[in-house]
Amino acid sequence: MIERRYLPSFDRGDRLRLGVATPAGQTQWLDAYGSTSSATEDRYRLEATYWLMPLPVDGLLSLICSWPEVGLPETQTDLLLPDLAVRAAETFRISDLQAPGADG
Repeated sequence: MIERRYLPSFDRGDRLRLGVATPAGQTQWLDAYGSTSSATEDRYRLEATYWLMPLPVDGLLSLICSWPEVGLPETQTDLLLPDLAVRAAETFRISDLQAPGADG
């Protein structure tokens, strides 16, 4: 939650941008899967959900966050998740599943 006195007016909207660094060093901006926000006279709250598919296989997840409307410049945080490669290898699309008993 951010105290309202630290925020400018939202003339361009309240859009937190979240992305991941690609192997080529570019930023892949993610679309918010869902978000909610609420405001009172002195507080502002934003909750956003993002989905990333496929997961990086090397165990390094570089997140880039930006919200220039509230003064948050583009910031990168690197997360080293040792079992991310295992998790990434186990992911699959639900649409790739066959129904039991289906031929194909």
